[in-house]
Amino acid sequence: MQVSIRPYHEAKDDLARMAELIQQAWLPERHLRANFHVGDLYWRLREPAYARTLWLWEQTSGQICAFAEWDPSAGTLEFQYAPSEADKEWEQASLDWAESQAAIAESRAPTLTTYATEGDAAYTALLLSRGYVREDAYYNHHYRSLDSETVEMPVVPEGYAVRYLQGEQEIESRVEGHRGGWQTQRMQVEHYRRIMQMPGYRPELDIVVVAPDGTFAATCICWLDAVSRAGLFEPVSTHPEHRRRGLARAMVLYGLRQLQQLGARSAWVGSASANPTATRLYESCGMRVVRKDYTYKRNSSG
Repeated sequence: MQVSIRPYHEAKDDLARMAELIQQAWLPERHLRANFHVGDLYWRLREPAYARTLWLWEQTSGQICAFAEWDPSAGTLEFQYAPSEADKEWEQASLDWAESQAAIAESRAPTLTTYATEGDAAYTALLLSRGYVREDAYYNHHYRSLDSETVEMPVVPEGYAVRYLQGEQEIESRVEGHRGGWQTQRMQVEHYRRIMQMPGYRPELDIVVVAPDGTFAATCICWLDAVSRAGLFEPVSTHPEHRRRGLARAMVLYGLRQLQQLGARSAWVGSASANPTATRLYESCGMRVVRKDYTYKRNSSG
């Protein structure tokens, strides 16, 4: 099979083809190496610079058989294969490419960081054989079935309200809510407009908790893959001044109910091992940990 590797092009239909590849990896149930949800791409592409981290493996027929998220400044790598391509030979070739890229960027990123799912013995063995070392840090994947379960009604303290965004007229408040929750000024109005223009964006899945003063005390977005009917929360945050009041839990429950009404069969969210508070939050919403992705690092010079 002849394959070329090229950067992502926004002007082409690359996003649609990458989304299709991801959707294949979630059918009939999530593949062990389904590392992205369509919502991950839509959310991360809010910043145009993210596109420069995406590389596509393209066959002569034009079909995308894999893509990589490679950030040379941080030395981080994550792959997404089509299910039919997830074999040892393909993975070795992909790692060869990634390691060559890391060597080029060595002055900026002396190590190469990637990830493997706990229980994926074959891929873990391959990484270890190439000099990768497992770190203590890992990423939890939380899951809840929405097929027939009744989701608890969300409850917020007096004076607060949980609802979905009412359109572009609230975009500035939505940006401020995100900034407050994450304590960063990185999100810009133009970034949020890009989010709202993504093919998977739905206003009824853009959820906020309104504080008594009218500001957004907590915010999150849910993304629904209409093919696999899997929903994803990405991202979720609460302003520090409004924490420990049950707002995030109410918001997640509201999102679960919204996803269920829109036909979702499952809901997913991630939490880092370094943030046990988030892990407990999602577990309190019936979203149990079903997968752990561990961090692996390798010196880029081998």
